[in-house]
Amino acid sequence: MRRSSFDFIDWMKAIGMSLIVVGHVAGSLINDLTPPIYPKQLGVAFFLFAMGFSLARERRPRWEVVRNRLFEVYLFGLACALLLTGIAYATSGALYASNYLPFLGGANVVFNNFPVNPTTWYIGTYLHFLLLWAFVLREVRVTPLTIGLAIVCEIVVRAALVTNLGGFVGYMMMPNWISVFLFGMWYGHRPDARQTDRVPQLVLTLATIAALAVAWAVLAPQIVAERTIPFMRMGGGPTAFSAILTSACVSFLYLSYTWLTFQATSRVKANALVQLVARNTILVFIAHMPIYYFLDARLGAWTASRPLQLVIRVVVCLFGLVLASEVIRRAVRPKELRDWMFGRAHRVPPVKAVQPERMGAA
Repeated sequence: MRRSSFDFIDWMKAIGMSLIVVGHVAGSLINDLTPPIYPKQLGVAFFLFAMGFSLARERRPRWEVVRNRLFEVYLFGLACALLLTGIAYATSGALYASNYLPFLGGANVVFNNFPVNPTTWYIGTYLHFLLLWAFVLREVRVTPLTIGLAIVCEIVVRAALVTNLGGFVGYMMMPNWISVFLFGMWYGHRPDARQTDRVPQLVLTLATIAALAVAWAVLAPQIVAERTIPFMRMGGGPTAFSAILTSACVSFLYLSYTWLTFQATSRVKANALVQLVARNTILVFIAHMPIYYFLDARLGAWTASRPLQLVIRVVVCLFGLVLASEVIRRAVRPKELRDWMFGRAHRVPPVKAVQPERMGAA
């Protein structure tokens, strides 16, 4: 897969990461735009769409793919968890054991809360989707019918999980995200998947995104019954009806915004800044909440200006971490470390000495 042909992956990762960080550190600016979800959840949907797309086009052995994709996530994720444990134990005697649950087979998804470092919940879900692809979907050809059935199941199962096991369980488990993942796989299976540059269609797509955003932000809040986390509750009346309505709205927003964003970004080349953010999403994803907590406890003493506080949070937690991650990745060289650890570092075979008599015989 040539990088220049699928720059939309970098775009979707960069946009997704920006939505996630801004949603966490400056959520008051955007949290009311997409009920019953919060805009940062669209960032996760973009990641899973891109993941499904790239996995659909994989031709390497499945377990090599799983191993390679998990290595950097586990390397930096466990390093961050150990660092936070050390800091917490030294300052308060806490161990922050929940931060390790995503690395234990993704066990965090069965608990109705996030780990102490909340964004690491995604590591468990990411693992589950990789295993789903390796065991089940590697040889499956995703079709529109597959996606249609997945949407129906997703809506029903999500509603049941949220109602019976809690919102966080319904949010972290695969049924909450299965349609956008399969949507990505469907596009990845298409032989005509490619980058285009049709400007009129780009303008139309951007206009559609803007129209959806404005219309939904104006109309949807009218039927919000309760502003809960991770999903707001839509509509009144019986619990079952409200749960299904909420779940249907969640699926609609995930799929519509993901599809529209894909349509827009597939028509724009990724510039250097987008590529920089995209290749550093792992560390930004893992580390931005601890940095936010650190800043939040101190910003009030530095400045009373609320807008300035929001700007500082975004600059440090997004752009500052992107630059820090770039430095760390260049120092650690995770791909080379992975190849070395798994005995797959490139080695040039020794050149055999040519015997004189064979030279003469030739």
